[in-house]
Amino acid sequence: MRPTDVLYKTVPLKKFTNYRDLGFKYKVVRIPALKDEIKSRQPKTESATCVNEMSRMMDCWKRTDFNQKACSKETDVFMQCVAAAE
Repeated sequence: MRPTDVLYKTVPLKKFTNYRDLGFKYKVVRIPALKDEIKSRQPKTESATCVNEMSRMMDCWKRTDFNQKACSKETDVFMQCVAAAE
């Protein structure tokens, strides 16, 4: 097997053109610049929806011994709130 002229070429290939040698002792891995945006480290806490409507519905159930016919108004209000939240 005979080596080609490419193997004898003495000029190094430029793989990383973005990182120039600035004369620093250490290699610059990342460009020292600030980003335009930051990520929030705290997860966004979503508050529960329709809690008041659900508590009114369950209070009505408790008062009427879990009779759903007597609490149809509260149940409808709760279902409308859930549909609006979705």
